Amino acid sequence: MINAEYERSLRTAVINACQRMVSSKLVYGTAGNVSIRVGDRILISPSSVPYSELTPELICEVGLDGSVPAGQRAKASSEVPLHLELYRNSDAAAVVHAHSAAAVAAGLVTDEIPAIHYMIRQFGGPVRVADYATFGSADLASLVSQAIHGRTAALMRSHGLVVYAADLGAALAGCEQLEWLCDVYLRARAAGPIIATLDTDELTVVADAATQRGYRL
Repeated sequence: MINAEYERSLRTAVINACQRMVSSKLVYGTAGNVSIRVGDRILISPSSVPYSELTPELICEVGLDGSVPAGQRAKASSEVPLHLELYRNSDAAAVVHAHSAAAVAAGLVTDEIPAIHYMIRQFGGPVRVADYATFGSADLASLVSQAIHGRTAALMRSHGLVVYAADLGAALAGCEQLEWLCDVYLRARAAGPIIATLDTDELTVVADAATQRGYRL
């Protein structure tokens, strides 16, 4: 049983993550959503509430089975199906979904962000683009689940990006780093054909080197 003080700290962490998305320009307005797993349920940002106005009481609770307790003060994000799909099919402890510009743009011109920089190793390899489906739909959740298989991040065609991790800080950092990779990819494509990518062997070498140095990749 989680005590009230600890749960309030988790709700506050969701709020902080939402506000960091805004300051990092990963979202505009009330776009995007953030969640954290707490046992057999998740705490997730509400729908259509400006991030500057969030309070712990407005963060929503949803069971992994989709159940919603009565009496909540706000309606959970429309992307609950996406978040639940990722929690059910991975070891995710936190999920962040954003509508950042470079991620949206990259998803329009490629099916995959290739290994253009060793930073991509943190996601498990090249990042795939999930086919388009309407936001908040079961179809979108399923398509993203397929695209993210064996990875911890995916792009969503005409939509944005999603990253999961062992904690909210890592998931947010992953979103920022994936947005940077998408920006680099777009700049390279604009300059000419991409002629250099890293192969699987080199990504493994990078992972080993990062581990030896205590880096998180």
